[in-house]
Amino acid sequence: MESPRHHNIALSTVWSAIVLLVCQSLLLIALLLVMRLFRGVRSDVAYHSTRGDNDEVYLLDFYRGLEGNLTRNPAWDSAPARSPDGNRVAFASLRDGNQEIYVMDVDGSHVTRLTHNLARDTHPSWSPDGTYIAFASDRSGNWDILTMSADGRDI
Repeated sequence: MESPRHHNIALSTVWSAIVLLVCQSLLLIALLLVMRLFRGVRSDVAYHSTRGDNDEVYLLDFYRGLEGNLTRNPAWDSAPARSPDGNRVAFASLRDGNQEIYVMDVDGSHVTRLTHNLARDTHPSWSPDGTYIAFASDRSGNWDILTMSADGRDI
């Protein structure tokens, strides 16, 4: 015959297992709710970094812990801005000898210069629908905010 002490230990172990199972289930439900809440939120960010003597635009994926240099150019590249759909990055660069606005695909390919002037153009920012890019420029002799279509026309 089992002693009452063995019965209490067995009952305590069962209750501990049930409590653990309930806590794990609640944690899983909370995790699924958070994942659903943040569905569609990008897990990566484009940023500027100076490494050695070169300024480049990088992409960091928080979830996978991956980082990549998008610009890979000896010229100064800075002020990246992701497009609302996440597929393109606008940035400022001195790669053609003057500070201009460029766009590229999020993997660093298809780099296209959008602005062409002797003034400094910098700090691009996408419109919410991705059809326009606003940027700072000193073309008038003062710093102004200008806009252009995302393909560089209509400044």
